[in-house]
Order: sequence, then C-alpha cells, then structure tokens
Amino acid sequence: MELWLIKDDSGVDQIAKEYAPEAGFKPEEITIARSAQEARDLIQECLGQDPKRLPPGIALVDPHLTPGINHLEDGIEVIAELKKQFPDCAIICFTTRGDMGNKIGARAIQNGAKDYIDCSWAYVNWVSLTTSKLYLWRGAQETAAIQHGT
Repeated sequence: MELWLIKDDSGVDQIAKEYAPEAGFKPEEITIARSAQEARDLIQECLGQDPKRLPPGIALVDPHLTPGINHLEDGIEVIAELKKQFPDCAIICFTTRGDMGNKIGARAIQNGAKDYIDCSWAYVNWVSLTTSKLYLWRGAQETAAIQHGT
C-alpha cells in the first residue's frame, strides 16, 4: 500500500524514515512531496498511467503547504484533488501549527479528508499519535480491499 507524505518541512523525513515503518510501511511504499506542486505532479503521474507511480492508499497532508498560490492553505486544495482523483484513498490532514476552533480540520474533512491530526498541543506525543493513526488507517484500507476483492 502506497503512503504519500505531503509536507513541506523536515519533519516529513523523520516520519518517513522512523515512524511510517512502525505502522507497517516499507521504504519503497513511501513517496514524499514537499509542496503542493510536487503533490499535483504526483497525481498527474498516476493519471498519466506511469507504471512506476502507484496511487496512494493513504495520504498524510499538511494543510499549510508553502509556497501556496495565494495563501498558506494550499494543502486543502491538494486534499480536494486527491479525493477527486483517488476516492478510495484515506486522506489524513496533519498539522503541527495549531488550529484554534478546528477550522482547518473542518475544511479538510469537508474537502475529502477522513481524519485530522492537530499535533500542536502535544508536540511530545505527535510521533506516537501519527504512528497510531497511520497504523489504524492502514488496517482499515487493507480490510476494505479484502472486502472488495482487490
């Protein structure tokens, strides 16, 4: 199962190297996009039938990707595009910047995310929280694939 990590800071490397494997992902199943444009390029590679590029089973997306076209919430647009092109993908919106009132989380869910992780309040626990969520969604996606015979 492919895991796409769409985040524009160095924390994505730590997730990919140390914590995604704890959730059952092999290094070759992990693809990193460090901007909204890189994420859009990955989507286009999948739609262009590039046999080397598999669509994501799970995508972990930062809503605050920079540089945004006109704003910092470019990740919400990426979530909407992922949902449109890959409706079976479990999209998880992930931020460490905080979200007073859960406005970003609500927008992410409205645009296709299945889950939202706000790690700003518990920075020391963000690793275990994210690992647990990845593990949970990997199991859910695998169960759905078995039930649908894919």
